[in-house]
Amino acid sequence: MHKEESDDLIIEKAKKSLEEKIRKILPNFWISQSSASYADVPNNFSVNNPRQVILKDTSLYYDGEFKLIHFTSLKNAVEILNSGFLYLSNLSMLDDPNEFSSGAFDLAGILKENIEGYKHQFFQISFCEYVDSEEMHFDNWRFYGENGKGVGLVFKIEPEHFESWYNYFLSNIIYEGQEKHKQIKSLYETFISEIKNFEQENNFQVNNKELILMRVYSFIKKGIYQSESEVRVLYFDEYNNSNNYSLSNEYELRPKTKLYLNFGFHENINEEIRDTIKSTAYPKINLESIIVGYRYNETDFRKISIALNSLYYRMTKNAIDIKQSQLRKFFS
Repeated sequence: MHKEESDDLIIEKAKKSLEEKIRKILPNFWISQSSASYADVPNNFSVNNPRQVILKDTSLYYDGEFKLIHFTSLKNAVEILNSGFLYLSNLSMLDDPNEFSSGAFDLAGILKENIEGYKHQFFQISFCEYVDSEEMHFDNWRFYGENGKGVGLVFKIEPEHFESWYNYFLSNIIYEGQEKHKQIKSLYETFISEIKNFEQENNFQVNNKELILMRVYSFIKKGIYQSESEVRVLYFDEYNNSNNYSLSNEYELRPKTKLYLNFGFHENINEEIRDTIKSTAYPKINLESIIVGYRYNETDFRKISIALNSLYYRMTKNAIDIKQSQLRKFFS
């Protein structure tokens, strides 16, 4: 037998052994690629799983209605309609200083000095599950919808190719203290233990195992934020190829990235981008309606509604449903 064939058999045997172990914890786990051997010994491979399906059959798998609302300012809403995309912020830009860090340290034991570097590779945008009773969203209106002077953008995510998303992930945020958080902590302690046992038993080094865990602790927040009932879209970009930046509270530049909305036509989205959006690996997010904040009087609401509808039509050659928040009855 040629040495190359022998090495291939060793690698395949090791892959099968690890997959059998980990699928007890992550049922949709697989070895994504082999890495170069060291000193002619096939003892190293990667386990980076870049697709949404890795979360299936775990506490993090999203099984909601795929109808989400994003609260923002009127100014930002106009820019979204103009451009046809949402900006995803770097995790290092979020207000909560424990964002990502608490999960990374708690679940994976990653050194605190390394956590900030990992955060720069992840980008997110926050939504809530859309519900007909807007009283459920009152806190989010106040904090993220300009205290009733902003808008709520209602989106529908197409679930058909959801599990095929590549480096995009969707999940409800899990808050510390919830039963799901305890389940995840137990599950991933077992994950780390099984990986270590495998490495010792097979004399293999497993690379990128932290990346699998990062999909998880990017969806964990402190319990004090539980009233937000956040749903998050997460994007992983190892190389930070973005040409768009925000300024942090420490006056440092942080990258941000674009998530294009699923428009059949938009004046500012070219054919190349439309082809990208058509890919099953890309989230298909449709803007369904716009809710104007509750602090506008009837005259101003009518003016805003006409302006937004006009802008939407100019950009897409379609109309959009625009209504005022039900909470207006409390502020008349």
